[in-house]
Amino acid sequence: MSGFFSGRNVATNRSGGVRLPPVIDSACPLLSEALQGEYDAQAKAFTGPAYTLSVWQEGSFIKFVLGAGENFPKFFSSFQGLDAGFESIEKILQSGGGNWVLPKPPKLR
Repeated sequence: MSGFFSGRNVATNRSGGVRLPPVIDSACPLLSEALQGEYDAQAKAFTGPAYTLSVWQEGSFIKFVLGAGENFPKFFSSFQGLDAGFESIEKILQSGGGNWVLPKPPKLR
């Protein structure tokens, strides 16, 4: 997978304030990219939201979701063992082993 956002765009059939350009962590580049937001280097601007990471435990499984609010797809997955932490999340992102869930359509009033 070439990048977090390109993977999301392929999986969900989606085309593609001033902040500093992202600095991608070499140990977990996809997770780092997701947490900072989609950045267009040519335009020198962020073109997508920064995702947040929520982590919780159910039994022996560590579950997580990457999300950016109700209007964007969310990425869910799980692994075993807290000691693996962010490296496990990065491996799941690299393999595409989680599930993208599209946002629900807005309710009409």
